[in-house]
Amino acid sequence: MLEGGFILLHRSILRWEWYGDLNTARLFIHLLLTVNYEPQRWQGIAVERGQRVASMAKLADETGLTVKQVRTALEHLKRTGEVTHKATSKYGLFTVNHYDRYQPRGEPEGTLEEIKESAKYILNILPHPIVIIDEAGALSYSSLLLLHEFWNGTQDCCGWYLMGADGLRTKLQKGKGTSKKQSYKELFSRFSSKYNHIVPDAPDDREAFFRNLIESVLAVNIKDKRKINKIVNMGLATDSQEAETGLRRAETLLILNED
Repeated sequence: MLEGGFILLHRSILRWEWYGDLNTARLFIHLLLTVNYEPQRWQGIAVERGQRVASMAKLADETGLTVKQVRTALEHLKRTGEVTHKATSKYGLFTVNHYDRYQPRGEPEGTLEEIKESAKYILNILPHPIVIIDEAGALSYSSLLLLHEFWNGTQDCCGWYLMGADGLRTKLQKGKGTSKKQSYKELFSRFSSKYNHIVPDAPDDREAFFRNLIESVLAVNIKDKRKINKIVNMGLATDSQEAETGLRRAETLLILNED
């Protein structure tokens, strides 16, 4: 029996008609845990993804149920289409129907709607997921609509953060105040009106922030530590608009200064 890895279990199972039947729920979840994740062969027969070979006695031993309880639970699952069972004189082949709905494959496939539903499904079952959208100020209106949909589909299950330059605040404030498109206002209400700055505003504090940031990154990425101070000073040099070029320039300088 499989002992490694994990399965996905959506909270919607709480509304499943057999969830209150402990024996039936136990057998079904046990089958989800023990059927093949990938096709295999067993004694000359193909056992596909979502299937396993077992006897009633074996399932009873694995679940702690009696053989009679396993048979009754299996009849429930067969009646409502969750499981099928093919019995022979040598073995029983159990199949979790629509297995891909319960355990999506690693690579998303299907239509856009199916991929979106799979993504929301995964976010809802992960423990305390957080999604950080970088460069959010560059998102188009259609992307904001999609983000709005995902927020609604993962409410109370997932943390969402928008990150961007000062233009992000301008875009949301302007869209909320002047645009007739409701998604700006609705998105703003979901992410709250609180803006947090990572980079300090005061010039001296700003330079100290970037210096510490660049030094920390260089310290674990450069062999010759003697070059760190030189690269930091070059990285802190301002461009033609008097803005720090910061970490991006430091990355280039690091490559150029490595032997």
